[in-house]
Amino acid sequence: MVLIFDMDGVLVKSTFFADILVKMICQRFEDYNIEMERQKVFQEILRRFVNKLNEEDKTPAYDWDLIVGEYLSEYKLPWACEIEDVFNSDIITEYSTLYRDVTVNLDWLLEKGFKLALLTNGLGKYQNNIIEKLGIQRYFQKIMMPDPEKIKFVKPHPEIFKEVVEGFPEPYVMIGDSLYFDVYGAKKIGFETIWLARGLPKRYRALPILDRTAEINQKEKYLLRNILRGASFVNMLPEEIEIEEFKPDKIICNLNELRDLFS
Repeated sequence: MVLIFDMDGVLVKSTFFADILVKMICQRFEDYNIEMERQKVFQEILRRFVNKLNEEDKTPAYDWDLIVGEYLSEYKLPWACEIEDVFNSDIITEYSTLYRDVTVNLDWLLEKGFKLALLTNGLGKYQNNIIEKLGIQRYFQKIMMPDPEKIKFVKPHPEIFKEVVEGFPEPYVMIGDSLYFDVYGAKKIGFETIWLARGLPKRYRALPILDRTAEINQKEKYLLRNILRGASFVNMLPEEIEIEEFKPDKIICNLNELRDLFS
């Protein structure tokens, strides 16, 4: 069995974009005596991200230096590879840390003989240093991410799921925190899916995994809210979304619960 892990929100807790990215952009405006509200900057970056996700080649949506550079160029302000520089410095570990349940459970899974793969939409120029600094590359037989030159697909496109499991025998299980990127994408290609919902309400956390999954999968409004919260750019009306395509096979609230599923 191959277990495929998403990165951000599953293994890595990142506050870079909330704490640093917008601050960096606002500082650039301030350096050139241009008044710009923080909220306006955030909304503009999000708008540009969404626009690029709606293009045929979606990999530029995850090139943050490109997005910021295009934004600031409209004000004739300079921007080079400044986000990449931060990601490739030691300071990034102040804003990207492992969840406490990661290493102990990845160690356990390897001891049990599972094959592990990592699948993220983040580009290598931002993610590779985090993976190395946090020491998680040793857990994975394959690490897959979009490549603007080679792999011009991002989740939930089926091709990137095919790429990550190439050479591995079935079955395949996708573990992710997004009903859109991870669950929907993996279900489309026939993988088993596990939704990791770290913020699950207490009333659901108290239930056994199978009971929890069955109950939540019956609450389509709850699922719909989570789909749209995690993928507000989906260009569909709520009534146009086929909820069945987003229902996970299992729902866990932390990685410790993988032991209940795979013991």
